[in-house]
Amino acid sequence: MVIDPVFETATRHHQAGRLREAETLYRQILAVQPDHADALHRLGLVQLQKGDIDGGVQLIKRAVSLNPGRADFYGDLGSALVTSGHYQPAIAALRRAIALAPDYFQAWYSLGWALTMNNQAQEAVGVSRQALKLRPDSGDACFVLAMALESNRQVDEALHTYRRAIALNPDLVGAHVRCGMLLLKTGQWAEGWQEYEWDHGIHDQRSFAQPQWDGSPAPGKVLLIYPSRRLGDTMTYVRFLPLVRDRGVELMIECPPPLLALFRASFPDLSFLPQGERLPHFDLRLRFESLPRVLGITQENLPTSASMPYLRVPPDRLGKWSGRVPQDGTFHVGLVWAGSNSIFRSSSLGIFAPLAAVAGVRFFSLQKGPESSQVPPAGLQLVDYTAELDDFADTAALVQQLDLVLCVDTSVVHLAGAIGKPVWVLVPQLSDRDYPLWPLDRSDSPWYPKIRLFRQRQPGDWDIPVQEMTEALKKFLLGALPWVNKNG
Repeated sequence: MVIDPVFETATRHHQAGRLREAETLYRQILAVQPDHADALHRLGLVQLQKGDIDGGVQLIKRAVSLNPGRADFYGDLGSALVTSGHYQPAIAALRRAIALAPDYFQAWYSLGWALTMNNQAQEAVGVSRQALKLRPDSGDACFVLAMALESNRQVDEALHTYRRAIALNPDLVGAHVRCGMLLLKTGQWAEGWQEYEWDHGIHDQRSFAQPQWDGSPAPGKVLLIYPSRRLGDTMTYVRFLPLVRDRGVELMIECPPPLLALFRASFPDLSFLPQGERLPHFDLRLRFESLPRVLGITQENLPTSASMPYLRVPPDRLGKWSGRVPQDGTFHVGLVWAGSNSIFRSSSLGIFAPLAAVAGVRFFSLQKGPESSQVPPAGLQLVDYTAELDDFADTAALVQQLDLVLCVDTSVVHLAGAIGKPVWVLVPQLSDRDYPLWPLDRSDSPWYPKIRLFRQRQPGDWDIPVQEMTEALKKFLLGALPWVNKNG
């Protein structure tokens, strides 16, 4: 086989998007010449395009080892490692690419992304500015700079840069979503809901022939309200269903099965269907997450204290759990230490070890899933009924009998808040970037009157917020602290 013509043909197939043909030829070359660095590199790119990130990374690593002087090899390796979440090795590879080719835009761009994700925000800002200097018309580079600025708490400039990214590339979904989240976190809800609506393009995988409801009266029309993502968000936005009913539409609400009994008890005059079953006829549709936008919800008209609690425990579940929490004068606290959707919102039961020193408290596990089997730290006595918690109605019935819930940022936060229980939340540092409902730089939230937020200073380090939570609990038990610190 004459290698060069075959490689040229494979490259043409690759550039035209004919991945199968390109892959076949690259592999033929490697069967004859296993150390052909360019074929290894290009085959690695094909694997990345096919979604085999690990396979692509390994092939490009072999190419790098054979020809360590190629900036494009390092750049593509670094970009692939960013995609797979391996930020530290990505940063090393991208720095090497830039050392070999100082004007390599893609390497600067990917390095800014990797540094931002690796919580090196200050350096990420400088790197991302350099990427934008190399390509001032790049909406993608603008977007990464905006994320770095946001992570570095340069909020006003971050918002300006998100808007600039959108102006350069109006279809850049991520810029719309993150701009929306930051607007919401800074109290600019009207514009925030509009931008955050782009989130459905990322997370709403369902398609319907029926049009979206625009909020206008539609007498005689059936409106399907359906969930798309987090159970906690569904519990937050369900409060708006009475407002929708008042717009003159007939409601049909699709409900995740774990919430079905709770929602039916809370809104007995509405029709809830289990998610996953065949849907009857409907004319219009809308996600739960889109309700605030369509209804024009602002901080001024948000239903909060006047309508709290808006979720109510089914009477039969109250009966089921009656007497399970002793009425002996002890202060009863529920604990949740791990979420199901994000490693950043999860921890281990061991982080709550300082709570063992708080006298006069009995702790109850509210943790479901594999993490529920964790052994409590020394001295922390934990009552565990979680094997009997079949759905959120059961959890609500147990929480109803507690005095306080302490938890990481997961769905139980919204459950406790919606039934009117005090809830103290450990907010990971990354939640300030990734979750839109908790205001920046405040310890309270307009969404729930009895919530208090305890924030990480550094990702993964729970020591400071847990110690602050422990001290707050001691002060509260002494009568020296209200439920919520309104001054942030």
